[in-house]
Amino acid sequence: MKSLGFIIAIAILISSCSKDEMNTEPGKIQIIEPTIKIGDSGAAVINLQNSLNKLVELGIFKTYSPPNSPTTEELQQLLSQLGQEIENQYFGEATRQLTRIFQIQQGLGDSLNGVVENTTADKLNQILQTHGLIS
Repeated sequence: MKSLGFIIAIAILISSCSKDEMNTEPGKIQIIEPTIKIGDSGAAVINLQNSLNKLVELGIFKTYSPPNSPTTEELQQLLSQLGQEIENQYFGEATRQLTRIFQIQQGLGDSLNGVVENTTADKLNQILQTHGLIS
């Protein structure tokens, strides 16, 4: 079983690889604007993906023991897939699943299916601002 520290290390690595694509200061993220959904691409998607990655890095995402989800291994796998989606600037299944996990864990409900609408964008921005990550 991989440790949460290992997951955070992966998140940091992915974050450092995608900074140039964002054209932002290191560690800074733009305000997330809704609506962002599966199949979308471009700067707004990369910003969302970097935001999700930062939230993992900060320990905002909780992991659980099986049979609960996400397990440490599941989160690690999603981060690996997220790295590929960041390279392609594409909102794919890993981005959707991470967004959905965020929505559930933040009490936004499980009916949003990983779409970043107003409520999700507001919650993401609130947490990112609290941690001084929005430029």
